Amino acid sequence: MLHNTLAHYASLMNFVRVRVLFAAFAFFLCVSAATNASAQVSTYRFSAGGVFTQLVAPNVQTLAAGNLDDGNYPLAPIGFNFVYGGVTHTQVSASTNGWMRMGALANSDLTNNLTTGPPGARPVIAPLWDDIEVDATGSVAYLTEGSAPNRVFTMQWINMQWSYQALGPGISFQVKLYETSNQIQFIYRQEAAAVNNTTFGASIGITATATGSGNFISLSDSGENPSTSTTVETTTISTKPLTGQTYTFTPIGGTAISNYRFSSTKAFTPLVGANVQTLAGGNLDDGFYPAVPIGFFFFYDDGLFTQASASTQGWLRIGAIANDDGDNDIENGPDSGGRPAVMPLWDDLEVDALTGSVSYLTSGVAPNRVFTMQWLNMQWDSGAIAPVISLQVKLYEATNQVQFIYRQELAPINNGGGGASIGIAGTATGAGNFLSLNNSGTSPVASSTVGINNIAVKPATGQNYTFTPTFAPTAAGVSISGRVMTQDGRGLRNAVVMATDQNGNTRKTITSSFGYYSFEDMESGQTFVLSVASKRFQFSPQAVTVNDNLTDVNFTSGN
Repeated sequence: MLHNTLAHYASLMNFVRVRVLFAAFAFFLCVSAATNASAQVSTYRFSAGGVFTQLVAPNVQTLAAGNLDDGNYPLAPIGFNFVYGGVTHTQVSASTNGWMRMGALANSDLTNNLTTGPPGARPVIAPLWDDIEVDATGSVAYLTEGSAPNRVFTMQWINMQWSYQALGPGISFQVKLYETSNQIQFIYRQEAAAVNNTTFGASIGITATATGSGNFISLSDSGENPSTSTTVETTTISTKPLTGQTYTFTPIGGTAISNYRFSSTKAFTPLVGANVQTLAGGNLDDGFYPAVPIGFFFFYDDGLFTQASASTQGWLRIGAIANDDGDNDIENGPDSGGRPAVMPLWDDLEVDALTGSVSYLTSGVAPNRVFTMQWLNMQWDSGAIAPVISLQVKLYEATNQVQFIYRQELAPINNGGGGASIGIAGTATGAGNFLSLNNSGTSPVASSTVGINNIAVKPATGQNYTFTPTFAPTAAGVSISGRVMTQDGRGLRNAVVMATDQNGNTRKTITSSFGYYSFEDMESGQTFVLSVASKRFQFSPQAVTVNDNLTDVNFTSGN
């Protein structure tokens, strides 16, 4: 069964490595290979993140020792069993200096040292370990929310002076502990006062109970994409993380702290050096832009694409040029064949004439490049008098994720009683071929059967929504076979057939006297690019996904 699909994959091949296929893959720019069972966009996993949401009615703590400059708080119940470094914990204790201890009482240690410190007070979770102080308007509080087995414990430091010499609150931050996944998450919000730590600096990271290399993870900086180290600690961080910036540590096997996988959720950061677009049709109110290169092969809704096109109306068509459709019908639109498409904010928007723009940029290095389409300073809707919202769509090479990120602008929404749609849509229409969010909050619900078109609240600055392919390949072995033929149907002997997997690994076989070939023990669930090398004939490559034995994957020469 030929099953050529994006939606079933969390990680797909870096086709750039297969340089010989560049020209031939033009065939795949806007079309999909035929399938017997099409994967639907509704099979994507939806998640939201990247927003600092202050706790409502938390348990505000009273100091156990010390003061608001150098102090610590009593043990707080997590509310569930949390496994960290192979040990189950049920309580934590916070320090005023931006860290918390797992399982026992913290202290007031201000000398940030993830490698060996604090003496006798490890393991440590350190969202911002420095000589900081709780402002007179601030507090340290905790709350456990949700229901088993998906509860979340949050420790919150609100209105912290960074450092103790600062003139007012400079930063707020949270640590979240997740019940089932045992993930650890740091989330930040900038406050008004400047950082004042000219002689010091902070550490951000986590530690084991043991000390030394391999028993901590230290972030290199407080930017959007910090690197991590288990051998070298950074103790000089002095730049505020962006509001909504989120760092996540996920256990990936084993009990060592070095086995935690780190990831960073992006805040909204305007593109630098972007390709500013000129309208291909219409105007800044109702217009669209040329199809532009993504910069890598992107899998989406059974298709392999290399280009995308933006509409001024807050949506992006994958694979071909968009249009100016502002009638947000996510179940069946955009009109005039505007699907497949992704819709970060589909409504009757307008690019602000003075400060607005639509631009794009591909950043990073293969196989981890990111394509960003940015709508900067948009009026929502055309009746608005100034910029209301900015938004971005990010397409990720390695994971084929689709991500939306937002930034609020100053003007109010003016949409005359209408509203927007937020979601993604496949090429086909109707139920099962879209995912529509029911609101623009921190935890919207995504539906594949009911399209929402009345969203009229700005997403928070830094809010992001991510759509991730969910199908994981299995390890079972399957076969791929077929025949290589000339245009008149004769089998071609001694042709080299190559199968390249999503990691760039290639297997080869030679055709028989009558042109037949076969690959055995191929990994089920994988996507392979099949190509043929011949001295006399040329063949277009084929991308196939195998969930069962494939036969009749044939090649016919083009000359």
